[in-house]
Amino acid sequence: MEILNFLLVVITALLMVVGFLGTIFPSMPGLPLLWSVVVIYALVTDFQKININFLIFTTSLVVLVFFLDFIASIRGTRKLEASFWGVGGALAGGVVGAGFNSLPVLVILPVVGAVIGELISGRDAIYKIETEEYHLVGFVGGTIVKVAVGVTLIGLFLYKVL
Repeated sequence: MEILNFLLVVITALLMVVGFLGTIFPSMPGLPLLWSVVVIYALVTDFQKININFLIFTTSLVVLVFFLDFIASIRGTRKLEASFWGVGGALAGGVVGAGFNSLPVLVILPVVGAVIGELISGRDAIYKIETEEYHLVGFVGGTIVKVAVGVTLIGLFLYKVL
């Protein structure tokens, strides 16, 4: 029985490390993975250390961050008055960049895609530079929030389990 508990702790720790890395590298679903690890651990241990109130709290936290990130993305796009082509180019660049699993590539390709999209739409160069700056600020800000929530989830989990 002790071996099974040890394996559970090791597997949980490895998945939490992967989930935390996912908060930094957007090609991985970091917060959902961290939350899933907490839920699976609670189910496997029959809610001995993780109770339903803790799951409700962590679920609320992850859902809140997801919606804030989504709303911020939409508002940022509207505020910059991005064209359909610019948004499409940024989205295409993000999808392609996610396949490389490299932070610099993931930051650069959406910007390149947005610039190409804005060129296709006929926007001027000053607007494209502003798009690049706001994209980088939004990306870094969102990543910082996700990392903070990831650290919070891990810390709360360790507090409850240890």
